[in-house]
Amino acid sequence: MKERKGTIEKPKFIVTYLNCFFLLLVIFTVIALIPYVGSYISYGYDAQEFKSYTNVDSTIVDYAYENNIEKERLSGEDISRIKNTLIMNYLSYGQRYRIHINDGSVIDTSRTAVVSYSVLSDDQSKLIRDNTLRLADNKYLKYFDTPEVNAYKTTAREDDVMDYFERTDDDLSYIRFKCREFYADFDKGVFIPVEAEICTYTDGQGDITLSGVIVRCEPDNTEGFTLIKTQDGVSSCIGIIAGYTGTDNDSDYTEFGSSGDALISKREWTPLVQIPFTKKYSKGIMMGIAVIIVAAVAFAFIPATIRYNTKKRRYEVYEYRSRMVDAMAHDLKTPMAAVSAYAENLSNHIGTDKQEYYAGKVEEKVSQMNKMVNDMLEFSKSEKQTASVTKEDIDVADVISKLIADNEHTIEERSLKISYDRKSITVKTDESLFRQAIANLINNAVIYSKEGTTIKISCDGKLLTISNTSDGEIDTSRDLKQPFAKGSSARGNHGTGLGLAIANNNLAMLGYKLEIKISEDKFTAEVKL
Repeated sequence: MKERKGTIEKPKFIVTYLNCFFLLLVIFTVIALIPYVGSYISYGYDAQEFKSYTNVDSTIVDYAYENNIEKERLSGEDISRIKNTLIMNYLSYGQRYRIHINDGSVIDTSRTAVVSYSVLSDDQSKLIRDNTLRLADNKYLKYFDTPEVNAYKTTAREDDVMDYFERTDDDLSYIRFKCREFYADFDKGVFIPVEAEICTYTDGQGDITLSGVIVRCEPDNTEGFTLIKTQDGVSSCIGIIAGYTGTDNDSDYTEFGSSGDALISKREWTPLVQIPFTKKYSKGIMMGIAVIIVAAVAFAFIPATIRYNTKKRRYEVYEYRSRMVDAMAHDLKTPMAAVSAYAENLSNHIGTDKQEYYAGKVEEKVSQMNKMVNDMLEFSKSEKQTASVTKEDIDVADVISKLIADNEHTIEERSLKISYDRKSITVKTDESLFRQAIANLINNAVIYSKEGTTIKISCDGKLLTISNTSDGEIDTSRDLKQPFAKGSSARGNHGTGLGLAIANNNLAMLGYKLEIKISEDKFTAEVKL
């Protein structure tokens, strides 16, 4: 409710609704953010853990420096193991590395094949041989590009990592295979495939099954190589064909740093790009926003309706008081002005022959004002409903007959007629309140009836009806049962405008209902008993 300079503005539902809507929007948003706070903290912590975990620099140093400190150069086995480490890291986390060796060679994550060759004892209780070999020439990769193999390509992605990071390249597909026959040069740490069978994962522990897709290669230069034929349970050669397939430009890598050791001149890498929290949870956030808005739109009607009705009642009370004060001032002003004028004439001895007339007029106006005050007191009492109600059996016909008699002088003066078919009707009610209510209705009909017309009164025990023909146009834009609501043509001439309001309040206290019906110049008051 907006108050300004002592006034109360009429409330607007749309304004009240929008205020409630935005308030609920803020509240629901705060509530919805609570579960995301924990996720955000956990998200940042886990992301930092993965950044630390995916740094393979320590692994490279292990192979290139600590284990080979007495060597002048890396062995073929060392290079293949580093190559395998780089590719596996890239498949898991998307980081691209390039290792520069002092002899001029470079190890990076470009596409190739790497196998792990192992030989077990006859009882498979002891590892006799364990080698990591890289492809001697990438030209042999073409033999793996068959329709059957393409159908089995998968993408190496660890879900927990991908929850926090996005790859800089989408081509992370790899082929896992099992070599049945290959040429190997263990000194250089390289191999040439002859026959291989594609494998597929069956569980999360690394167990694999064969797919039945056989790949056969045709080596063209095997000088210095040893032909290896594997047998299940005795020896195995499991490999992958994978790696970075983009360009090998230096711009694809970011310099990581350099080392002063004897074997590695510098290491370069492209780090993972952490996915922004809002991107990671974009679907959940968008759905949450939609739910919040819909909920705020729906639930805002409840507090908005309550708040609007409260404001409306307050505004109506304010308007009611304003109208009452205006009406009281208006109705008291005329007789007070007349009393002042007549008193002034008496004081100045003007029209000495009219002294008695002036005194009579003063008495008449004082009586009129006294009636107004009494009516306002009666209305205040009826509005507060503080009067005690004592119900007893009364004859409605006796009440109406006595009230008609009380108005006999005005009825004769205005040449009115009363049409009342007296019937003995008994009701159990409070006689004082009932009499005052019916008296106001009959008095209202007598005052506002057109001269020479007939006032009709009837009562059948369920409905008491009083109807008359008005002496002027009746203002139907207002509820005439409200205080100080009078017909526009009658204002200032008759009554205080409280008669119907007092009657309505008294009848409500008695459990009855007053209805006003207006048809052209026909005015009807109906009391449902």
